[in-house]
Amino acid sequence: MSDFHFDSFEDKTIFVKGSNQEISPWDRTKIIAILMDESGIPFDVAEKIADDVQKIVFSSNLKTVSSSLLRELVNSKLVEYGYSRILNKTRRLGLSVSDVKEAVKNIIPYKSYMAVSPQLSSLYISETVKSQLSSFIVFPEKLINMHYEGKLHINGINGIDRVYAVFLDVSKLLNFSYAGDNFFIKKAVNGFDFFENLVKITSFLSRFTNYSIILTGIEKAIKYFEIDENREKVLANFILGLETALIDEKPVKIFLKEKETVEVAANVYKENFCLKSEVLTSKNSYIPSKNISIFGNMLEGTTFIMENITLNLPGIALSAKLKNSDFFKELFFFVDKAFSIFSKKGIFLEKMLMTKGQSIFEFLKKLGFNPLTSFYALSVCGLQEAVSLLREKGKFDNNDIDFAADILSYVKTVLKDLEDKYKLKVLLSDSDQTEIAYRFARLDLKFEPYYVGKIVKGDISSGGVYYSSNGSFTTNYFLNVREAMAVEEKLKRYFDFPFKTVIKLIDIDNVEVQAQGEDYSYLMLTQDFSVCYHCYVMKSGIYKSCPECLSEDVTNYFYLYSNYAPYSKLNRALRVMMKNNVYYEEFTI
Repeated sequence: MSDFHFDSFEDKTIFVKGSNQEISPWDRTKIIAILMDESGIPFDVAEKIADDVQKIVFSSNLKTVSSSLLRELVNSKLVEYGYSRILNKTRRLGLSVSDVKEAVKNIIPYKSYMAVSPQLSSLYISETVKSQLSSFIVFPEKLINMHYEGKLHINGINGIDRVYAVFLDVSKLLNFSYAGDNFFIKKAVNGFDFFENLVKITSFLSRFTNYSIILTGIEKAIKYFEIDENREKVLANFILGLETALIDEKPVKIFLKEKETVEVAANVYKENFCLKSEVLTSKNSYIPSKNISIFGNMLEGTTFIMENITLNLPGIALSAKLKNSDFFKELFFFVDKAFSIFSKKGIFLEKMLMTKGQSIFEFLKKLGFNPLTSFYALSVCGLQEAVSLLREKGKFDNNDIDFAADILSYVKTVLKDLEDKYKLKVLLSDSDQTEIAYRFARLDLKFEPYYVGKIVKGDISSGGVYYSSNGSFTTNYFLNVREAMAVEEKLKRYFDFPFKTVIKLIDIDNVEVQAQGEDYSYLMLTQDFSVCYHCYVMKSGIYKSCPECLSEDVTNYFYLYSNYAPYSKLNRALRVMMKNNVYYEEFTI
């Protein structure tokens, strides 16, 4: 036992700076109490560690010591005494001083439309800490290692206290009212009141959502309040209201069925620059616009998606190849592990919501939230590259597309079997994989360059590599729209929600009217791409000059949070990084 037993600061004027921004006098017994409370180690071990730490502190001539330094000293002693297994319970979460400085200066490759601001750096720091919480506390080490190794991706790892997505049927909220802690919604008496309330509800709900909110039933609300004559004014106020109220960078998605309503929305977007919302619609109601996309399946009613996990199909195929094992057996293993992650997330989220305050939980319940009946989502990435790796072919034919369909069909079958085992409801989903497609490819290329170098897309020399997203299956290096649509129609039937058909007018402001033919104007599922406005060639990848006519009248488009944006629309941090290099470095993980 150490000779140092100073339980009062009167003997040694040493103070501790806590994370609560307060200074307290040195008290060795607090170390003992915290160690026993957090880790459950015996009293005699906790006292020995506290004595050792006190001896180090008192012999250092420090007058003030930070609580973070004390944590590090305590953890080093835990390792020394053979208690390394409990480090996750006692470690301090956060970033280094240099990382925080970089974040505050906004020198971070954050994938966002958000303007460079203190809000952006605060978001980056908080999400990093929440990622660490997920890694060290919520999920077991074996499961979290699969995320870091790139076999799967937990989409909500940086928002463990939020649901992944919400499909909100607004037609169920026509008589909605609510009174809670600093948040009130008065029952709407007309259409203007209803859509004003909807802005408030969406804004409040976005704080509990990782990915996005999809609003359905808009047209039912318009008919209920009989505002057909004021439809344009009401929708304009609603869309611009979202633009003002939302602080999240991920846009709200508004699903509209009727072409007349879609036309009204298109006019609103044409006259206003909007980044906080976009319209989803069917093929029959599509209007060419930067803010309108075609979606396939749409979930009925209000549905909460608790979490979404993306499987790295090329990585799983590579694992099977190196082990000389069956690919489908390997695939089953990782789908099963995804269900284990879903279970952990559900338990954590339910407990967290119950402790956040009854009013918040009641608000979510009033919208239709029930943790026990909510859904989870599973996505796949790199379907085309997985087929290439397994069949060892670079050029695709119908047999390869059939094999891709077999993979999706198998995943659907496994989901059904495991739903009964885990008592969870899981959907095969299409999700935004901008960042994930790059992360998977870079990790796989780092560890197995021989195999991955043959299948990966992008420029290996610059590190700008990626896999195809979801069920994307480009059959031709140059985008053949009709061919890609036929392939997509075959594959998308396996997805439950919503399989997005990215058919967007590329640049309605710059493309001449005579060039807006079907074979040019629309783009299928792809990653970043370039358009030459001299010879009107569209090609996957990022180019400084046109590979056909060598013209430098080329615009590069980047897929950020469900929207394509030209270079000029990227925030300043991304533009600075890309000034001399138009490859994919802005997505460096």
